Amino acid sequence: PSGGGVAGHAMLNPTEKNEKFVLEEVWTRHLRWGKLSRQMKHRVYWGRVSALVLLISGGIFQTMSQTAVVHETVYKMIGSAAISTVPFIHKNFTNKNMVQDWTHARAISERIKGQVMRFQAAVPPYEKKDFEAAKRLVNEVADIAEDNEADLTLAYARTTLKPKEKEPVPPKMDKHRDDYLEKRLQPQINRYLADAKRISTRVEYLKRIEGALITASALIGPLSLVTGL
Repeated sequence: PSGGGVAGHAMLNPTEKNEKFVLEEVWTRHLRWGKLSRQMKHRVYWGRVSALVLLISGGIFQTMSQTAVVHETVYKMIGSAAISTVPFIHKNFTNKNMVQDWTHARAISERIKGQVMRFQAAVPPYEKKDFEAAKRLVNEVADIAEDNEADLTLAYARTTLKPKEKEPVPPKMDKHRDDYLEKRLQPQINRYLADAKRISTRVEYLKRIEGALITASALIGPLSLVTGL
């Protein structure tokens, strides 16, 4: 610019400024929906874990109440309280609606992310980087998040990002559209492969525990009949 301006620094034109603002706003929505889905996932997960622990604990205390010489009433009360708490947990933490909201929020986050990646790769419907393309992106994102239950929309409105949770908008991929595969699809593939490997290892470990428990019960059963214990 002439007249003592910021010479030597690149200046954004109105279209670029508008595009930058839209991308940052849309990307923030993707991050917020992603955070909400993770929060719901953790709530469902820990609800299931808590219900399982209470069921096992309740069964143990109920059994102890039948075999204990003293304090059988206390054991029975503790076992009954633990088991009776499970329906409350299922109703408030692991019900069908909670799982649906979790998966719905996750789907919204991924669909918004997909639109941003397509915009940055300049693929249809965002071939031309102009005002209409940015407007189309806003409309697409609005349609994605439009059909929600009131409770889910309210939960999203309450979700805020901490500074460390913010991520930069993906860079442009106009000249290297193969980057779309690398930056959009390959990370998801790698994540799913890692999850599959971890689950496979866990299942194998649980199978070994199951085999050990079956063997132990097969040995303890006849032994208890012989010894009377």
